[in-house]
Amino acid sequence: MGSKFFGMLLPDYNDLDNKTGKVPGFRVFIIENDGGVSLQMVPADKNPTTTKGFEVFLNVKEAKELVVGLQEAIQRAEPKNAKHKDRGQRC
Repeated sequence: MGSKFFGMLLPDYNDLDNKTGKVPGFRVFIIENDGGVSLQMVPADKNPTTTKGFEVFLNVKEAKELVVGLQEAIQRAEPKNAKHKDRGQRC
């Protein structure tokens, strides 16, 4: 049984506020399971229990590389001060 460490409903990049009503976003989860890390992206349809989506596996080394890449992207984005509003919702 895996342990969930992150779960958030995030917007689709192509329609951040879902103005079309056709792109509600994705539920994104980070889970540790058996010494590995999985990233799950599940389309956020009207049924909150939907589990059909995509899942990738990372070993510890790969997960650390992902964290470094994410930190570098944040460091590059932060000084641009774009003031994007919060759109994510915990799930």
